[in-house]
Amino acid sequence: MNLLRALLFRSYVAPPGDVEWNSAVFQYVKFNEGHPVIQGFVPASASFPGDRLELVLTGPGGSCGPVQSSARTRITYACPFSGDDSVTEGFLFRFPIEPGTVPGIYRVSVRTGSGEYPLQAVPGRHFPLSRKYRHAYFDFGNGLRLQARADGGYELKRSSWAGNALAEIRFSLDLLLGFSLEECAALVLRPLVRFLRLVQRRRIWIFSDKLDNPFDSAYSVALTLQTRPEFRDIPVAPYYLVGRNQPRTKGIDAHLPVLVYQSFKHVLYFLLADVHVTSEGGYNPITPRIEPYRDLMGHQLRVWSGHGIIHHEMSGLYGKDRQNFNLMTLGAKREREAMLGGLWGYEPDELVLTGLPRWDFREHRPGRRIYFIFTWRNELALDRDLRTFQRIYDDTFAASEFCRRLNAILASPELRDGARTHGYTLCFVPHPLLLPAMRYFTFPEHIEVFNQTKRYEEIYADADLLVTDYSSVAMDMAYLGKPVVYYQYDRERFYATQGYTPSFYSWDEDGFGAVVRTHEEAVARILEYMRTGCVREAEYDRRAGGFFPPRDKENGARALRAILDLKTRKNGPWTNSRFR
Repeated sequence: MNLLRALLFRSYVAPPGDVEWNSAVFQYVKFNEGHPVIQGFVPASASFPGDRLELVLTGPGGSCGPVQSSARTRITYACPFSGDDSVTEGFLFRFPIEPGTVPGIYRVSVRTGSGEYPLQAVPGRHFPLSRKYRHAYFDFGNGLRLQARADGGYELKRSSWAGNALAEIRFSLDLLLGFSLEECAALVLRPLVRFLRLVQRRRIWIFSDKLDNPFDSAYSVALTLQTRPEFRDIPVAPYYLVGRNQPRTKGIDAHLPVLVYQSFKHVLYFLLADVHVTSEGGYNPITPRIEPYRDLMGHQLRVWSGHGIIHHEMSGLYGKDRQNFNLMTLGAKREREAMLGGLWGYEPDELVLTGLPRWDFREHRPGRRIYFIFTWRNELALDRDLRTFQRIYDDTFAASEFCRRLNAILASPELRDGARTHGYTLCFVPHPLLLPAMRYFTFPEHIEVFNQTKRYEEIYADADLLVTDYSSVAMDMAYLGKPVVYYQYDRERFYATQGYTPSFYSWDEDGFGAVVRTHEEAVARILEYMRTGCVREAEYDRRAGGFFPPRDKENGARALRAILDLKTRKNGPWTNSRFR
């Protein structure tokens, strides 16, 4: 094997991996009517102390002129020298790869008063070029393909059928000499995917919500695509992702073709797909083994369809550097305004106000039910099962304040008697990540418990009142005009341990119901709603009217139009032949 390596390859040093002070981090490739634009940043350091940086691109013919760059800004990216695990300061840049760009070796440098200093090109975590393999390449689709160089530059080459075939053969030899099971699998999957892309007549779009809690916004967009006459002629084959043996997924295949998570068909279609629409992270079946497939995924579009209105600062979970969504469909104007600032990293055309698609299927049919729906607590989970994504708990959960508080309010004799007097049923719906901890709760006979047996659209429809803490479920209830009680006994601790922080939304000033901090206050407020027929107060009606878009059941259609517009902006005017 060593002899074969020596015969086939010269010595190879991988391109730089860690981000250093002299790095030019290539983060994303964005397409504008078929024209790719490379976006990235140069980290700020003692060597570049100013508020602005002049970047210069040098190619085969000498200097190509200054690169479009920004003022110094904060960026969500882990740099070893920055002193922060996730945030650094830097200078954003972008430069287009036009069809007339001259092939050759290109480098980025910094121009200062004392001269020019070369930068090392470093592929970021979302860049479609693997730094693991010497012959990794990315075909832009505009007559050029890109290859990184070990000396910190990159090389543009003419793209042709013969040239790309030769590049693929060289890359396949890299995989063969890697001599691992995943690389051998890539040797089979890569040519299969390329062949199927040539012959497929309808492009694949994959839609995914929580595997154990489907029928969210991605499902709503997929159903809109299937059922609205406006979209009937779109050459798309939609597939909805489901988990194995999940009770709530039964019956979905009557409306939509399904893919089973981590099946071979899911892996193959994931690589074939043009668009991934998700209300979660997308459930990549090849994570973390993505290196052999980065270029295949480079032309795919990732769309976030809105699991809920983001009213916390969650850029560490859904920010551009974390998820690289090409489009986020949002539910509220103030939500979008907040995400255009801070550390989210998205551009204005990537954040579109459509309303949450799942709202199209929300109904208001009160059934004299009061629901207790609380979010989970990150600090109480010991670990995560990587196969099921469920959290792992032990007996310390039973002694937690969270468990004791919920048990106490569910067992309240005042609420039991009040519900009987006024004809209400008290119901508890656990957060999906709390299901493994259900054995630690004590449920009196008068509490109806719904684990995975009732769909959320039914819960939203027949609820008269919601009792919650910080759950985004409150947004949907408020959108439907239902009253909410926020029982927030641990607000300070919650934000200190849950992994995100407050944002534009104030529970006390913007919330759609009363905020209470004690057991006694919560019980009193719930009893008051029982006595008044669970009618929301005028003040909260006013807040909801100013926060939510109109209830017109067009949210899914608006989201779908935004996705199709994104496809047009990426590839130019819509034609099936260019729909890549």
